[in-house]
Amino acid sequence: MNKRRFFFVVLMLVVSCLLYTGVTAEDYTLQFWTFSEFSSGDLIEQTNIAIKEFEEEHPGVKVQVTGMGDDELLMSLTTAAMTDTMPDLFITNAYDGAPIANYGGITNIYDRWYAEPEEWRAQFNQTIIDYYTPEEGVLYSMPYTGWAEVLYRNLTVLEEAGIDPDQPIKDWDDFISQCKQIYETTGAYCTFNNTLSFNDFLPWYAGIASIEEAVIDFENNVTTYSADKLAETTKFLKAIEPYCASVGNSDQASKDLFIGNQMAYYVDGPWTDITFRQSDADYDYALVPGATEDDKGGRSGYELMAVGTGKNVDLAYELGKKLVDSESMLRWASVDQRFFANNIAAQSAIDSGSAIMATIMEASKYTLPQQMPYFKESYPGNFFAPVLEYIQSAMEGTVDFNEGAEEAINGMNEILEEEFGY
Repeated sequence: MNKRRFFFVVLMLVVSCLLYTGVTAEDYTLQFWTFSEFSSGDLIEQTNIAIKEFEEEHPGVKVQVTGMGDDELLMSLTTAAMTDTMPDLFITNAYDGAPIANYGGITNIYDRWYAEPEEWRAQFNQTIIDYYTPEEGVLYSMPYTGWAEVLYRNLTVLEEAGIDPDQPIKDWDDFISQCKQIYETTGAYCTFNNTLSFNDFLPWYAGIASIEEAVIDFENNVTTYSADKLAETTKFLKAIEPYCASVGNSDQASKDLFIGNQMAYYVDGPWTDITFRQSDADYDYALVPGATEDDKGGRSGYELMAVGTGKNVDLAYELGKKLVDSESMLRWASVDQRFFANNIAAQSAIDSGSAIMATIMEASKYTLPQQMPYFKESYPGNFFAPVLEYIQSAMEGTVDFNEGAEEAINGMNEILEEEFGY
């Protein structure tokens, strides 16, 4: 058999196999990894509408959605970045983006993004885009979803305590007075114990500190947390301690107390609203009070919509664009009331009467984002341990508030030096 005939036969066999299996050269599947809660129930039903439209616009292309828990997702993404096996598109927490980016697992979409029409980009929150831009010319994520904490208020308890919910809590002093009044007149707790976890302490620290006082300076390996403001926050929590339950946010008992009209206030994100609205509790939403009338507190966090580093970067980028566009996010808003970096979707939810969306979007102006700056380095796992040790000692009265706070800051810096000082 001559060479020409041999290659012709091989070619015909390849074509026959492709025809037999129904596969064309353009058929492939985009891998899309996300959180378990984003890939199930009503949320995935709404997301699948956009995915189906995308598949129809790109014949031969399919999208495979894989959902994972937070820890599994981070581990899988980090491993994939290290082994160059990234999914085409993925979602994860913004504060978990550093290891993935540092291992080369995220595509820089800066040029693609700023090549989009300005009127299209105008629908998005520029602050979030700035968070995802660690340096000039680098953009690691499209603006997507997030969350901000609010103050859930049990109106039944407030009414029994003689507190008018139409009068906003002015500041920490006002909150302390209300806690005392609630406990002494009704026997109900003011709120849960906010000293058991740093994530429960941070919403109150946010009520006195700015974002510049709540980050790591990775250039110099020091924290910018303020010892004075750590001390003031701890003094405030000590003042409300007699009126608080002994359980923390992570304990289901704290939610049961709120639902059972045995707790007045509950600081948490929008996910807790799902639990509360399934109960008979009469409640609403407010901003977390701060040290002064002009200050407000609460934590916030954001989710990435990032493109991996596979061979389908262009298609993955187009899919991501479709999922963050106002049309897709408007569908999301019909199911889940979160922070939206898409201003059109957020405003539409507010206009439709969503009280929690209005409060969350307002709260996001004041809250402290967790573990900033993004895409630099991962926070050491024990970074907040010195603060928690200090808080417990200060609450027990075994350490001076101010001196203990200084020691906590020194402890944080020692951890940073040990982790990055090489």
